[in-house]
Amino acid sequence: AKKYVAKGHTYIKLKMGINWKEDAERAIAVRKAVGPDIILKGDANTAYQMDEALRFLDAVKEVGMQHMEQPIDQYDIKGAAFLAEHTSIPICADESLQILQDTFNILRTDAATAMVLKLMKNGGMYRTKQIVDFCQGVGVPSYLSSGTDMSLSVAANLHCYAAVSGFEGALEVVNVLKDDVAKNPMTWGAKMKVPTGPGLGIEIDEKKIEEYRVKL
Repeated sequence: AKKYVAKGHTYIKLKMGINWKEDAERAIAVRKAVGPDIILKGDANTAYQMDEALRFLDAVKEVGMQHMEQPIDQYDIKGAAFLAEHTSIPICADESLQILQDTFNILRTDAATAMVLKLMKNGGMYRTKQIVDFCQGVGVPSYLSSGTDMSLSVAANLHCYAAVSGFEGALEVVNVLKDDVAKNPMTWGAKMKVPTGPGLGIEIDEKKIEEYRVKL
């Protein structure tokens, strides 16, 4: 965490969900390491049971998390509403939010107070913008995130993030792959430029496509 802050990052997202107690200890340690001004967020990817989520959120209430993302099962909307009512840390929906209608269901049950969107999950740029516009209209924060990306999908996220006014916080992109199918792969960092040029601004290396092609 200290290494990334030194590189200019001001926003850290911590993956949770294996052991609530160790997760809490990690969150407390990161906050101590980076100081009070760095934004911290937790994401359990639906992994906690209700009792684990409650214990975790109680243990980190002094950490100052921006919000906790999808702590319990994505289909347990009533459970998420119960959790949101019994913690001071804002709950954020991710896996629970697939289409625009899900936004209505989540908000009318008070199951979350913020939304995480992904182009690959929510139907591309147009459908994602529909959800963001709705959230902005009712005063609900929405954040743009991604999965494990190569340059092409990162470029799509950058274009969407730059073009749609309703997003809050930092764009979340991850670089953990050893190779890329772009001729000139993007450079990940605390600040990234929106690519220019035709389409998304990324030229694909057809030889790499062939190299990684899998016959099913």
